[in-house]
Amino acid sequence: MKKSAASTAPRKKAKPKAKAQASPTVEELIGLRIKEARIARGISQHRLAHGIPMDRAHLGQLENGHHGASPVILAKIAVALGCQIGELFPDVAEFAEIVDVRAIEHRPRLAGGR
Repeated sequence: MKKSAASTAPRKKAKPKAKAQASPTVEELIGLRIKEARIARGISQHRLAHGIPMDRAHLGQLENGHHGASPVILAKIAVALGCQIGELFPDVAEFAEIVDVRAIEHRPRLAGGR
């Protein structure tokens, strides 16, 4: 049986579709801040992970936003980097762009609890 010319021709690879630019997640924003703080201090991922202690691959996943960090891990990272925990968080304005929360009007409380 003879193969047709169409079956022997090389197949063209499909071009990957361009993804729409999605807003970063909270985990990605915090991960980026961790990475920026680490690099600003000249500390490698390996050295920071060893100091926490944490697996270097897990630290990489935190920095890339693939996993969220617990408050305990964020505190350990801040201590190891010698910074305030708040330095590892983006500004509220950055969060406001990606988190669906309504602002609450703050009113002074009246005497008597009203």
